[in-house]
Amino acid sequence: MKAITPIIAIVLLLMITISMAGFAFLWFQRIGTAAMNATQAGVTTQQKMAGKMIAIETIDKDNNATYVRNIGTYTIDTESELAVYVDGSPVSCTWDKTTISPGEIAKCTASEIGTCSKSVRVTAPGNVDELAC
Repeated sequence: MKAITPIIAIVLLLMITISMAGFAFLWFQRIGTAAMNATQAGVTTQQKMAGKMIAIETIDKDNNATYVRNIGTYTIDTESELAVYVDGSPVSCTWDKTTISPGEIAKCTASEIGTCSKSVRVTAPGNVDELAC
C-alpha cells in the first residue's frame, strides 16, 4: 500500500493541474474574444462616422437655402446628424429630404440664411464644411 499512495497523489495532482490549465485556457480565450468583438464594434462605428462627410455646394441667400452634398460613403440622416450654423449661431433647417445618400444633394431652408453676413457652416459626423456668404 505504501507504493500506491505516491502514485495516486501524483495522478491527482496531474489531474488538478490539467483541469486548471484547461479552465485558464478557456477563460483567456473568452476574454480575448470579448475584447476582439468590442474593438471590432468600435472600429465599425468609427468607420461609419468617417464615411458620413458633406460639402456645401452653394448658398442661395435670395431663397434662404443652402445645398449640401453627401461626399461620403454612408447615408446621412439630415435631422439627427447634420447641424447648420449661420454666422456662428445654430439655426433650425427645414430639409427637403430626411436622408442623403452618397452623391445626393439636400436643400436646407432657413430664414437666417438670407441674412447671412459671414459664413454658413454645416457639421456632419465625419467632417465640417464652411462657405462664405
